[in-house]
Amino acid sequence: MDLKVTCVLSVVLIIALSTLAGAVPTRCQCKMEPKERSNCGYPGITADQCRKAGCCFNSSVPGVPWCFSPKAKKVRKVCPADSRARINCGFPGITAKECEKKGCCFRSHPAGVPWCFYHRVVEEDLSAGTVAAKQVEVNGLAEIHSILGLYLALQEKL
Repeated sequence: MDLKVTCVLSVVLIIALSTLAGAVPTRCQCKMEPKERSNCGYPGITADQCRKAGCCFNSSVPGVPWCFSPKAKKVRKVCPADSRARINCGFPGITAKECEKKGCCFRSHPAGVPWCFYHRVVEEDLSAGTVAAKQVEVNGLAEIHSILGLYLALQEKL
């Protein structure tokens, strides 16, 4: 493979992977008793540095870590309702039973889209006393899929 193509693909991959890391925690994830905090920083860390590292920051209570690890996000798997959001998990002619055995979703409609497709991971948003699910790409499957498409398009041009 040409050196230029290798360099371009490396840059694209690094940028894509960097978007998956360092997610800022939600307010809900940072709500915890001070005694439950687990240190996530170092002495003298600023609030901005702490948040950029994916941690929570609260300096209102002395004697406990101010930069601390967030609670785990509450997530669940769902089958996407939008047929355009489906990412193929099967092959033409796969049965519902075969698809579900692979751990995927199966819907035999509409035509022209994958009938066997991957779940989406959704995060439960518990802020403001309501339970609403917002879609997140925890595993980055969509990003990896688009990078692969870019890679294949670049290879065809060579």
